[in-house]
Amino acid sequence: MKRFLRIGRKVMQLAAVVAALAVLFIYAMFQGGFVSWFLFYSVTTLAVMQLLLLVYPLRSLKAERRLGAEMLSFNGHTEAVVTLEKRIPLPLMYVKIRDHQPYGVRDWEASAETLVFPFFQKRVSYSYSLRGRRRGKHSIDYLQVRSGDLFGFVEKDYDISVSSTVVVLPRMRKLANWNTAADNSSESVSLSQRIKNESVNVAGVRDYTPGTGWPILTGK
Repeated sequence: MKRFLRIGRKVMQLAAVVAALAVLFIYAMFQGGFVSWFLFYSVTTLAVMQLLLLVYPLRSLKAERRLGAEMLSFNGHTEAVVTLEKRIPLPLMYVKIRDHQPYGVRDWEASAETLVFPFFQKRVSYSYSLRGRRRGKHSIDYLQVRSGDLFGFVEKDYDISVSSTVVVLPRMRKLANWNTAADNSSESVSLSQRIKNESVNVAGVRDYTPGTGWPILTGK
């Protein structure tokens, strides 16, 4: 059903462009003069660009997302850089990019959307901020691109799959005055010395048996 709706939408957009050209051509034929024909050829150029956009596959766009850090502490932040690359060298008047931003890493002070005018540029990029708001593992699965003409006759969008993962850890706190060795007790020793003493403490000796090598010492 959605496929038929998309096809019907494209047919209506194409019909609108052709109808606009037909009206301008009739006007130029009856009116004549430089102004009318200049208007017709100018609009024809824009109409050709609209037709190219109508057949331009947005799925051919290549997207990449780079994260400054994949692990954040609670309320920590990092930067995400989104790069969009055109594989088909056709002009795009504008591209609106909106990155999928889960609530757990959303920074309300920085928008994940942008509007660029690439035209013949092959690659465009922008950055936004992520902030750890909810502990756990959060997935950023896709970004949405939308393009069209300046008059609104042609408009299309597509979701590009780009997977990234951000892990938000609990809030980190510094430990003060933590020491493995007791300072005031004369009977206690450091942890490393106690481990060393226990590892060499002998619990018993097994009798030597010819052919088995040296006697084996067993520890506690």
